[in-house]
Amino acid sequence: RAPKSTSGRAPARTLAAMGRAYESLTPAHVRFIERQRLFFVASAPSDGGHVNVSPKCGGLAVLSPARVAYADLSGSGAETAAHALQNGRATVMLVNLEAGAPLILRMYGRASLLLARDAPPALLARFPPALTGDPGFRAVVLLEVDRVQSSCGYSMPVMSYQRTRTTLTEHAAKEGPRGMAAYRAAKNAYSIDGIPSLAHLESAEPLRPVRVDGEGRPDPGATGPGFLFGETAPEGAEGPREALRRRYEEGRRACEDAIAEACALESEPPRAEAASKGDASLTAWALPEGSRGVAAAFAAGA
Repeated sequence: RAPKSTSGRAPARTLAAMGRAYESLTPAHVRFIERQRLFFVASAPSDGGHVNVSPKCGGLAVLSPARVAYADLSGSGAETAAHALQNGRATVMLVNLEAGAPLILRMYGRASLLLARDAPPALLARFPPALTGDPGFRAVVLLEVDRVQSSCGYSMPVMSYQRTRTTLTEHAAKEGPRGMAAYRAAKNAYSIDGIPSLAHLESAEPLRPVRVDGEGRPDPGATGPGFLFGETAPEGAEGPREALRRRYEEGRRACEDAIAEACALESEPPRAEAASKGDASLTAWALPEGSRGVAAAFAAGA
């Protein structure tokens, strides 16, 4: 609780503690991330269009103090993937909604996309097998972090975790890999603003947009809220596929370089504890199991 002030204003030191900025993640940030069950990813098109925010449940891995990644399951949309392929601007936010000290943590940076089929084993090993083994596992999103910001979270509710819903994974298990690929071809081909997304990278055939209404029914003349689904394009049509693949390959090479750098750190000796920088509330941390590369990265920058 913030201390009271006779002037009616919060003391300067309290205001300073309510928001802090960092160049990269601290060890205490990593421990906070590891405890969270939920995080949010925000992204947007380059020019206008809709800002998107997607909730994600688990699977966020810290690869280094300035690099995080998460395993992405198939869903009814592919906004983040479309924006990552177009411009890469993204923010990941975590907030503690359970017991313990309040905290909101944001990581700003540039996102790259790596299809599940292209993700190397060393990267897949950073994520829960339940995610990477799911028939709906479609991609890894990697964020190169250029700014980390914390805020107090003093107004956030305290809630109790009950369970994680399993409907999505049950549906993917029922459909199988082939069924989920067909699902993505239909529903993950375009963002709601018509930006090409990851289905174009997976499909053996070119795809074209099909306008549907808000309930998913074909409606070429719809003017209200709706979606753009994908369908096989006429023979000889390429649409956005080739241009998208060129951008994807550029991003994939950047991902591979980042992953190779993170894996190289695995061979370096870990540092069991690291002092926090510039924040007395962020205490030294014990090395988590399986985090040798992260620890080595912090040790190198300490």
